[in-house]
This record gives sequence, structure tokens and C-alpha cells, in this order.
Amino acid sequence: MVSWPCLAPDVINLIEKAERETDSFSMGGWNPYSLLCSSCGEKMGFLGAFDEGKTFLGKGLANANRMNDLIALGFLEMQYGYLYIVKGDWESSKEHLEKCIKHSEEAKYAFLSALSWSSLGYACAMLGDPVTGKRHAEKGLKIHRDSGVEMFLSLAHFHSGSIHLDLGDLKNTRSLAEEALRLSQKNNEKVVEAGSWLLLGTIMGKAAPIEINKAEGCILKGIEIYKALKIKAYHSLGYLYLGQLYLNAGETEKAMDKLKKAEGMFRDMGMEYWLAKTREVLAAV
Repeated sequence: MVSWPCLAPDVINLIEKAERETDSFSMGGWNPYSLLCSSCGEKMGFLGAFDEGKTFLGKGLANANRMNDLIALGFLEMQYGYLYIVKGDWESSKEHLEKCIKHSEEAKYAFLSALSWSSLGYACAMLGDPVTGKRHAEKGLKIHRDSGVEMFLSLAHFHSGSIHLDLGDLKNTRSLAEEALRLSQKNNEKVVEAGSWLLLGTIMGKAAPIEINKAEGCILKGIEIYKALKIKAYHSLGYLYLGQLYLNAGETEKAMDKLKKAEGMFRDMGMEYWLAKTREVLAAV
């Protein structure tokens, strides 16, 4: 059976050939063409095909602008933000997520606004400002809870947990990561579940004394899920975290093996930020 991400580019091509990009196809105000481009662009980012992802997102954004469709514009800007988060281009992610917030708040679409505030917080933290990041992420989490929508509430907890880790608050990081894991499993949100396993493993790897076996098991679970989903970009990130764990535990040979795998994958996908981070770790071995 062929999954929908494989069919989406074909559907997009068919809509373009029929010149029906602005058609709602009786979907009650939604614009399928722009939303298909949005989702397809994000999925290409997960595969590490960032240029192809930007092509789809650019098509969808141009169409949403022509239609002045605030909700579609919000989704496109959010997915641009996610694509750049995956790649590690934090400035570009921040720029697109801020645009998403503007569109979603104008459209009074709380769910989209919540996701964007949460993700913006994560981007700000990765840019070196975890205090602002924490404030944005907490705002997103509150909007999300108040909206009554549980879908991807796990992602808000994951982002908040990652920021608390950056702040050195391991206790709250673990609590947020465990809640992200619980919600993602409950709602079958496999991408967030995998990230939550990586986050939990990283926390355990920083414990005193280090919980090496538990940490390794968590990170390997995350990698296994990413591999099954063919999410190459985050699969490679798992190897970086695993390499750092082994290095912290004094297992240099195992660390080198995983770090070299991460380095090669980041290089092949053009993930320059993560490639530089991996080489920093390798230089310390």
C-alpha cells in the first residue's frame, strides 16, 4: 500500500495541470492545494530533502498569498519554521514562525497560534536565548491547553522540556519529557514520541551518577522509531545524542562510531548547524 506522502506530489501535479490551485474542492473554505504543499514540504524536510521541501512550501505560500487565505498562510509559515528547525537554521525558523503567529492571531486560530509560540520558543532557545524561549513556550503551552485541543499538545511539552534542559533544569525537563511521551503515545504522534525518547535519554545521560543503560535504551528507541518512519534528519540526530552519551560514559570507541555516522549523514543532507556541532564533539574526543 502506498502512503499518502508518496501520493501527495502526484496530487499536487494533477491540481496544477488542471489549473485548480484555488479550488476548495467542496472542503468548506479550506484550500487543499496549499495545505498539501504545506504538509509535503514538511515531510521532505524530515527526509533531509530540504531544497525539495522549500519548493513545495514556496508553491503553497504563493497560492495562499494570491487567495489571502490566512489559515493556509499560517500553516505554510509554520511548516517553513518546522523545516528550518529540522535543518538547524534557527534564524530562518524564527522568522517564519513569527509570520505564522501574525497570520494565526489575525485569523483567531488558537491551535495554530499555540503550536507556533511553542516552536518559536524552541528556536529562540537554540539561538542562545533560553529565557525568552521559555517565556514563548509557556505562552504556547497555555494557549494550547486553553484551546481544549489535545492534538500535538505533546509537541508543546517536548519543546518546553528541551528549553528547560538548555537552562540546566533537569528535574522539570524530565517531567515535561515524560508528559510529552505519554501524550504522544496516547495520540499516536510517532514523531514526537521518538523525540521524547531522545530527550529522556539525554537527561538520563546527564544524571549523577549517569544512567547509561536506561539512557542508551531510550535513545535507541527514538532512533528505531525515526528509522521506521524514514525520518532521516532526526535519525541522524539520534546518533549524535548517542555518541555524546557514550563519550560522557567514557566509551570512546562506541562514541566515535556513532558520531562519525552522524557526521556523514549531516554532511550528506547539508545540515550545517548539526554538522558543526558533531565536529565540535569529535574534536573533544
